[in-house]
Amino acid sequence: LLGASLLVLANKADLLPAASSASVEHDVRQRLQLDAPAVSAGHHVHVAACSALTGDGLTPAFRWLLADVNARLYA
Repeated sequence: LLGASLLVLANKADLLPAASSASVEHDVRQRLQLDAPAVSAGHHVHVAACSALTGDGLTPAFRWLLADVNARLYA
C-alpha cells in the first residue's frame, strides 16, 4: 500500500458548533496517530471534517481524493 491515499471522514462535525474544522482534523490525526512515521511515510493522508446529514465538507474531501489519485496516476 505504499503511496496509498487515505481519506478519513470525521463525521458529525455539525454537532460541534464551537470546534473549528481545523481543530477536529488535528484531534483526529492525533488520536489515530496519522502523523506517525510508519503511517505518514509514503502515504498521502487527509482528514476532513464533514457532516453526512448536511453534506458539508464532503465535496472538498472527495475532490482532494480524486486530485491525489490523479496526480499519482497521470503525473
